[in-house]
Amino acid sequence: MALDWSAETLRVSLFSNTVVKLAQADWKQITGDQQPEAEQRVAGRHSMSGPFLKGRLNMSATAGRIDCILRPSDSISDDSLQSVGPWREVSEQFVKSTEHWIADRTFPVIRMAVGAILLAAQPNADAAYKSLLGMLKSLGVDPRRARDLLFRVNWPVSSRTVQGLPINRLTTWSVIQFQVQVVSKTGPNVVMEERPSSYFVRLEVDHNTDGQRSEPFEQSHLATLYRELTTLAVENAEKGELS
Repeated sequence: MALDWSAETLRVSLFSNTVVKLAQADWKQITGDQQPEAEQRVAGRHSMSGPFLKGRLNMSATAGRIDCILRPSDSISDDSLQSVGPWREVSEQFVKSTEHWIADRTFPVIRMAVGAILLAAQPNADAAYKSLLGMLKSLGVDPRRARDLLFRVNWPVSSRTVQGLPINRLTTWSVIQFQVQVVSKTGPNVVMEERPSSYFVRLEVDHNTDGQRSEPFEQSHLATLYRELTTLAVENAEKGELS
């Protein structure tokens, strides 16, 4: 059974065999805004950031790599971890906003990666481990006894877009506990209040093309390959570990 995932972060990364550069035109093509809220150039790294969708977009270029990352505006709230929205909804919006920008890249792209961190709220620790282990096909573990489980696996697949291209289908699965501690001061005394714990199943996706490839992709393949990587991530979120 698919879990009710929220997205903590979304990412698409492009790798080149040449130095790549960002311009405000890149920002505008994705966001529609004329200028980013903040821009910085430090030690060979050029970054831009600002509000986008239900979070904050950061674009950065360093040497031969460009990253577009959507993060929450704030790291935490009073009672739960923050996200950029429901996974299926926000991922479709993110891909729709970035795919034309990717298709228009004129520098050589030799590798592409799609990343996401997904969270599914659970009522308690037992339910969290039951949900987690229900998504994992390789483990025969009793969810009533398992704790501190971290499972990472890469099940490579062959690309349907580029013949002979291996795609690394890397997923990392775990349960996390989140608890807010509120510190207040009453006169000379410091009082710490611990809020009830919240539990989440956590899925980290990093689907990427073969890192040994040196030949640039055909420009006409870039958007389709991006969609393929995203579809593989959607399948993992819906069906769990897939070998």
